[in-house]
Amino acid sequence: MTHLSEAVARSGPDGVPVRRPLRLLIVEDSLDDAELLLAELRLAGYAPESRRVDTPEAMAAVLTGDVWDVIAADHSMPRFDAQHALKLLRDMALDIPLIVFSGAIGEEAAVDLMRQGARDFVHKDNLARMIPAIERELTESRSRQARRRAEAALALSEERYRVLAESAQVGIWQVTPDGRSLYLNRAMCALLEVDSPDEVVAGYERFMTPKSVARLHWERARRREGERSTYELELIGKRGTQRFVQVSGAPLYDEHGGVASLIDTFTDVTVRKESEGQLRAAKDQAEAANRAKSEFLAMMSHELRTPLNAIIGFSEMMLEQVFGGIGNPRHEDYITAIHSSGKRLLEMINNILDLSKVEAGKLELREEVIAIEETVRECLHLLESQISAAGLDLRVDFANWGMRLRGDRQMFERILMNLVSNAIKFTPRGGHIAVHAAIDPDGGLSVTVADTGIGVSQDDVATALSPFGQVESLLTRKHEGTGLGLPLSRILMEKHGGTLIFESEPGAGTQVTARFPPDRVTA
Repeated sequence: MTHLSEAVARSGPDGVPVRRPLRLLIVEDSLDDAELLLAELRLAGYAPESRRVDTPEAMAAVLTGDVWDVIAADHSMPRFDAQHALKLLRDMALDIPLIVFSGAIGEEAAVDLMRQGARDFVHKDNLARMIPAIERELTESRSRQARRRAEAALALSEERYRVLAESAQVGIWQVTPDGRSLYLNRAMCALLEVDSPDEVVAGYERFMTPKSVARLHWERARRREGERSTYELELIGKRGTQRFVQVSGAPLYDEHGGVASLIDTFTDVTVRKESEGQLRAAKDQAEAANRAKSEFLAMMSHELRTPLNAIIGFSEMMLEQVFGGIGNPRHEDYITAIHSSGKRLLEMINNILDLSKVEAGKLELREEVIAIEETVRECLHLLESQISAAGLDLRVDFANWGMRLRGDRQMFERILMNLVSNAIKFTPRGGHIAVHAAIDPDGGLSVTVADTGIGVSQDDVATALSPFGQVESLLTRKHEGTGLGLPLSRILMEKHGGTLIFESEPGAGTQVTARFPPDRVTA
């Protein structure tokens, strides 16, 4: 209820007294006594707005239609009195302070009225005492109203919390600092498979594994120190169902700053945990299968290289006529085809073997100082016959002399041979291949192989750099290959801490740069 007499000032800014409003209901059958009371209030600085009633019906009517700050009631009237006025206030559930004023009232009667709810009593021959009585009651009334508003707000907040907690999909569990259960919502009861929170009062240890009980005790000890945390527990329901839950929460403090209770939320993560377990199992299975594949490839590559070396070696001896002439020229053509096919097959097997070593984690660098110009020229010399047979023009350019690189020499040669072989394969007759080596501005070293071949689109670059990737085109269908050259070169570059940069455009050729970091370049 709002009172009109709140926040009253004794005087305004210009010194003119400001009268304080007061809504006063007077229960009195004497008009003169009522006027005397109002005159006293005006002398005290009030501007009373009043109504006078002398029957219960009249009082009920004005109480229903208006708001009043204070009621002043005569003790005894022919048809009405203060006692009945108090009863009417109780029946209407109104909290309006009532002060009894009377010409003659015994002490016993006054005490009885105070027990029934009267706030004070004042003799009519001492109306000046009515002023402090009214002021006190106004102050106390405001305090009571503020308290009721706070209680109503608290009740609303608690009801809102209760509704939210009971409708939440996660379990909510509130306990005292020593672990005694205070509250469990429906979702928490469902997790524990109990019909009532009372079933948990006897102890919660039976609803958890021993490991989870120990973890819960430790975490709640941290909570009592004011810490927050998130962790996982394994619950065992009343019917034996096991669930994994994620727990998070915080301490609740009392008005003195002490920990009043601990509140936790329990989220069922059983499905997630099972999925994680299945994923781990699938991952382990895939890794085991991949290791088996790599080991098989390594073994088969080794077994294939042994007879291939014999085929290549003996065919070379026959071509060089170490033990005499071949005789028939057609036999020499066949031996040449055997020799070139064996070398090509050996190159493929070597790539497969290196790739299987990478996947098995067994590819290691055998580092030494590599002389760039010398090594590049040696590699290109081995490819001269292929370049000539393909009708291509080769250009070599060294921007710096005396370049040195710390790395695995065989891997460096493999990278360069793969890049140049790829350029030979996809460059039409009459085209050009350029090999360029230079020190980069940041101190690194770059070896670039550029060609005027068919090129590939940007959408196909990822395919070209993936193991066994084949970019479909007319020329790729004309040339054999496993699709391992570029991917293996990229992997070997990464082993050196470098990068392989692939730039290409259909019909405009391809440029591939092997870029080594500065810390691998030596003086």
